[in-house]
Amino acid sequence: MKKRGLSAIVLGAGSAFLLAGCALMGGNAPYQPTDNTVLVGSDGSLQWASVEEYGEGDYSQEEMADFAKERIGAYNESQGAGNQAEAQEDAVLPVSFVSGEMADGRAVLVTAYDSPARLLEFARYIGDYNVPFTQLEIAPASEMAEELGAASLVDKNGKTAQNVNAGDSLAVKAEGQGLIHMEDKIRLVSEGCQLRDEYTVLTAEEGVSYIVAE
Repeated sequence: MKKRGLSAIVLGAGSAFLLAGCALMGGNAPYQPTDNTVLVGSDGSLQWASVEEYGEGDYSQEEMADFAKERIGAYNESQGAGNQAEAQEDAVLPVSFVSGEMADGRAVLVTAYDSPARLLEFARYIGDYNVPFTQLEIAPASEMAEELGAASLVDKNGKTAQNVNAGDSLAVKAEGQGLIHMEDKIRLVSEGCQLRDEYTVLTAEEGVSYIVAE
């Protein structure tokens, strides 16, 4: 993977659970993404794991990180947040570089976003087509009660949910087919979604997908 491949990873700059130590967890072990994945924390925070295979000598881990920081800093500056890529203390940047690692032929780049809409906006800004979503929202299920009530939701066994009373459980609304990994176990998904495990779902190919955590 030459500079173009490195550019593809950086353009999809996201924030991941890294191979050597993660920020978010699902289950008893850190989630190790093998594909591009949206990562949702129990507090509603959003991250994006940008994953790509690389060949020996294509580029270094330092080059990947430096290139990512350059692009992220330029974007943040365009948003009035200064040309910086790493958040200091409790400061929140529109997009933040977390880290990047290369191991076993796989490069994982890590950034964080201040909102779900920011991920989509940043992808458009840099011309990244690896982010498959055209709509992405994260909120307490109570704030999506009307939509969830009208959706066809099923549990992990494929059984139709008769009464969606999720209260303040976290809910995700997404349009576009891609992987979403939750820090909390998934309780319900809309029809058309495919559960990969208790924490990870492939959203529906068409229409709007809903995910409700426990």
